[in-house]
Amino acid sequence: MGTWNKTVSGRTCQRWDVQTPHSHNLTADMFEEDRLKDVENFCRDPTSSGKLWCYTTDPKIAKERCGIGKCSGEKTCQLFNDETIVEANLRGYIFIQQQP
Repeated sequence: MGTWNKTVSGRTCQRWDVQTPHSHNLTADMFEEDRLKDVENFCRDPTSSGKLWCYTTDPKIAKERCGIGKCSGEKTCQLFNDETIVEANLRGYIFIQQQP
């Protein structure tokens, strides 16, 4: 699975297995990983919203998209982040390539 853990505004994602600063009712069966601990703080789509997102470590912002556009199935989306092109699909696979 992918390891991207930043939101569109650059916030760090909260670990899925902790309840601070934001509590939630998500369970391991909503992820492909066996345990929430294994998901760490990576961008995922546990609610099948069509967008990768995460809870943030910012106490004022509960959750935020991870900058990956709305996709369906295994379609690849692209995000430009500084000088890096990041491609991801909804499974969370991330491919990073430096721009020429």
